[in-house]
Order: sequence, then C-alpha cells, then structure tokens
Amino acid sequence: MAHGGGVDSYGYTWVASRHGNDPWMQFQAVDLVRGAARGKPFWHAEATGGPLWMQPQVVNRPLEDGRSSEEKDVRVWSLVDMAAGATGILFTRWRPLLDGPLFGAFGPMGMDGSVTPQAEMAGQLARWTNSHTDLWKSRPVKGDVGIVFVQESEDFNAVQSGGASRAGTAAGAYTQSVQGAYQAFFDSNIQADFVSIDDIGEYPLIYLPIRSILEIHRRQAPRLCREGRQVGE
Repeated sequence: MAHGGGVDSYGYTWVASRHGNDPWMQFQAVDLVRGAARGKPFWHAEATGGPLWMQPQVVNRPLEDGRSSEEKDVRVWSLVDMAAGATGILFTRWRPLLDGPLFGAFGPMGMDGSVTPQAEMAGQLARWTNSHTDLWKSRPVKGDVGIVFVQESEDFNAVQSGGASRAGTAAGAYTQSVQGAYQAFFDSNIQADFVSIDDIGEYPLIYLPIRSILEIHRRQAPRLCREGRQVGE
C-alpha cells in the first residue's frame, strides 16, 4: 500500500481467477487501493473478462470461484469497482492470447475476435456509465472503522519470517491479519477503510493488525487515546 502523495493517479490489477470470488475479496481489493490513493483518482487497470487456465492459483478450485468468467461475473465485478470508487475500468486484454501459458485468459472477446456474452455485458456497462457520467463522480461514504496499514509492520513480518509476504506462509501473516480483520467487519455489515498512520485521527475506531510489532504505535499512543478507540490483536 503505497502513499498517495507521490503519484497523480493509481491503477491496479485484480482478477478473481487468481484470488477467489468471495464478495469480501472483491471489495477489499478496491478499498485497499482507494485507501492508498488518499482521494486521488484510481482505475481498475487490469480487470478480467475471461477464464484462466494452466496457472498454479486455479488448482483444486471450482470454476465458479472466479476461474471461468461469465457475463454476470463481469457485471458484478464492474459494479463493485464503481461502488468502491474506481473511476475507470480496463480489461487486461480485449482478446485472449492464442498460445503460451496464458492462452485464452482474461479477455472478454473470443479467441477468434468474436463478440461473447462477456463482451456484450462490458459494452452494456460502458454505454450505461458513459450516459450517466455522474456515476464516475460519486464516492463511497466514509467507513465506520479504519484498518491501519503500516509498511514497517509488513516489512518486519517479512524479514522476521525470512521470505516474501505470500498468503499461507509465515511471511504472509501480516497480509492475512489485515484481510481477516476486513472480512470480519464486512461480514458484520461494518464498512472498514484502509488508512495510513497519518489519518487515524479521522476515525472514531481504528484496528491495528499485529500490534505487537508496531514500534510507531508507542509514539502515537497519546494521540490514539485522545481521539478515539483502538483495537489491536
């Protein structure tokens, strides 16, 4: 989660075929980028409109878990992008690759360039949003709680564990902690925002993942006690 002060706009990659199709996962992907952008525009720069094959992320997962995109998936994923504040949606490619390990993947069009139901849906959404331009100006309401993302905590977790922060590994514990907190709030109908340590004063309640490794917390403790409540693991 980079800091929004260094860029003019953000673009992000998120495809359910690699991560899963649970509703909370789709929203947290967009919410995380919105939190990093800190009010600046951001796009879903690599959305998916087609299936994914021959990749390690799809093994032992059912097709409906985001692996095989249908037109209803394109509709829902796009509406999630809009609801969470994205100001543009682009597909990874319009037509899938014809060979290689990513053959047939991601694109809403057929491999022969034909129009598929997924492409039809993408076109309907584009026409609808372009005829109602105020949709791109709307922004989500402020969350009820801020999940504090601290880069130093993630770095420390990776160094301590001796590897990159991948889910399912000790080095991925920080990511799993952050996502687990988000899922718990999401499933309880509580809107959570991802926030920087500099923005904690804007929320009546903040959540600190893996607080025990957060050195900066010691310097911020008086401020936290003065401005709201803090929950930490």
